[in-house]
Amino acid sequence: MSYPYVQVNVPDRIKFTEEYFVNPIKRVVVCKLLVDNGCTCFSDVIEYIGKAKCAPDDEFNDLIGKRLASRRARAKFYNDISKSFTAVADYLADEVIRWNQKADKNFDVLKDIEDSLEAN
Repeated sequence: MSYPYVQVNVPDRIKFTEEYFVNPIKRVVVCKLLVDNGCTCFSDVIEYIGKAKCAPDDEFNDLIGKRLASRRARAKFYNDISKSFTAVADYLADEVIRWNQKADKNFDVLKDIEDSLEAN
């Protein structure tokens, strides 16, 4: 059985763009992570927000805050990706179960027909 060939433009790498907002008075750094997958079928850029807040006892350092905020934003992105793969896998598993149940029903019908033909 052959399947038709479908070409999909998938990028070599997902493009991440980070924008930082630093507020030294409130001791907060926010990272806005823009994710562009570059695929023609999904043209939207997805946005994730990561936030790092300095503890009152610590010295504020914007570089460390940027690293923390960036990691938190990327963690949200990776969690979304893993949830998407899990949802697809669950859907496919359900479809396989449905196909097997349908095949079992068809087998039972064929077996009944075969039994009735043998009885005659």
